[in-house]
Amino acid sequence: MRLSLFSVLATFLLSAYAMYSITFVVEGISKVFQVSISTVVFAITLSWIGGAIGGFIFGIIADKVGRKKALLLSIFLYSFPTIGVLYN
Repeated sequence: MRLSLFSVLATFLLSAYAMYSITFVVEGISKVFQVSISTVVFAITLSWIGGAIGGFIFGIIADKVGRKKALLLSIFLYSFPTIGVLYN
């Protein structure tokens, strides 16, 4: 029980750290990519919303086909845009 509680708490704290630490670099990101700050904030917001929706969808998939297969599918689907960015 203690390990489960620690795991949930650590995940929550790291997630909160990631969400709040990005605010310090938003202005720099907007300068590098030559876009407005609101565009950067919108992209970050879409990323968090997409993560929540994806977590819900892959949770359902994991319940049906198993966690290992769902994780492999997630890694497989995530690798295509990553490779695309490499050649962009």
